[in-house]
Amino acid sequence: MEIVYLSPAVNIPIGGIKVIYRHSEMLNEAGISSSIFHPDDASFSCNWFNHNAVIRSGKRKWFRKKHVMYEKKPFNPKSDFIVIPEVWANQIGAQCIQRKLRYGIFVQNGYMIHQGGKKNIPLLNTVYEKADLILSISEDTTEVLKLSFPNLNQNKICRVIPNIAEAFKDQCLSKKKIITYMPRKLTRHAEMIHFFLEQSLPEGWKLVAIDNKSEQEVVALLKESSIFLSFCEAEGFALPPIEAALAGNLVIGYTGEGAKEYFKPPIFTEVHCGDLINFIGSVKNSINQLQLIIGSQAYQEQLHHLSEYYSSENESRLLLEFGRRAQQILNQTD
Repeated sequence: MEIVYLSPAVNIPIGGIKVIYRHSEMLNEAGISSSIFHPDDASFSCNWFNHNAVIRSGKRKWFRKKHVMYEKKPFNPKSDFIVIPEVWANQIGAQCIQRKLRYGIFVQNGYMIHQGGKKNIPLLNTVYEKADLILSISEDTTEVLKLSFPNLNQNKICRVIPNIAEAFKDQCLSKKKIITYMPRKLTRHAEMIHFFLEQSLPEGWKLVAIDNKSEQEVVALLKESSIFLSFCEAEGFALPPIEAALAGNLVIGYTGEGAKEYFKPPIFTEVHCGDLINFIGSVKNSINQLQLIIGSQAYQEQLHHLSEYYSSENESRLLLEFGRRAQQILNQTD
C-alpha cells in the first residue's frame, strides 16, 4: 500500500508544495509507505528546501496533454491511494473514478476549489462526493468545503495542520530593527505600504523584502527581523505569518481568512485587506510598543501555545489518522 501525493513540478518557494512533501515524509517515517509524483515531469524534485521525500518516477510516467492525463503504466487500484491537489480535482479525479483508483483531495486553499472544476461544476461535485477522503488544512477551509458542497459527507473530511519547521522556532536574542515582508502576493499592496512606511520609519529601522529565497535564507531573515508584514488574500491557511511569529516577530496585516484561527493579539494585529492607513498606523504602534509586548506574559503564553499546537507531534497525529483511514479503505478494495 502506498499513499501517492500528486504535486506540480514547480521549483519556486510555494508553501503548499512544501506541505505536500512534508506529509509524504512523515507518513514514511511512521511506517506508512508514501511518495511524491509530479505528473508534468516524473524526474522532478524540489530543491529549494531540504527534504527526504521519495520521488515516484520511472516505473510510472504520466504526462498531461490538452488537460488530459495519459499514463504509460497504471497505478494499482488495490495498493495505491492517490492524493490530488484541489486545483486538479476534475482533471485527475475523474480519471481516478474511471480507473477505480481510490483517492483523496488535499484542499490547502478552499478559495481555489472552483479552479479545480474547469467550468464543469456538476463533475466537480461528483469528484468530491466520490472522493474517499478530503484533507482540510484549516478551520476556514473546512467551512468553505461545507459551503461549496452542502451534500458532502462530512465524515470524509480529515483536518490536518501544516508543518512549521523547527528552525523557525529557535528564538534569536539579537533582534534588529528590521521589518520583513513577502511581496510575491498582493505585490501592489506591498509596494504601497513600503513607500508609505519609508517616509516615516523611526531612525535605524529598515524594510527588507523576502522574495525568491530558500527556506534557510527565509529562516535567517525572520530571525533577524522584529516585525513581519502579512500580505495575503483568500488563503487556506497562510504559512509565512505563523513562521514569522514563531521566529520572534510581531505580525501585522492581512489574514487571508485562513489565518484567522491563529491571528490573535498580542503577537498578531489584523488589518482588513486594503485598509492601508490602518496598516501603517498598526506598524508604527507595534514599533512603539515592541519591547513592552515581547516582554509581556501574554506574549510568552501565546508563543508557547502556537509552538505546541502547530507542532510536529500534532501534525503527525492528525496525519497518521488520515494514513490509517486510507489503509482501511484500500484493504476494503475488491
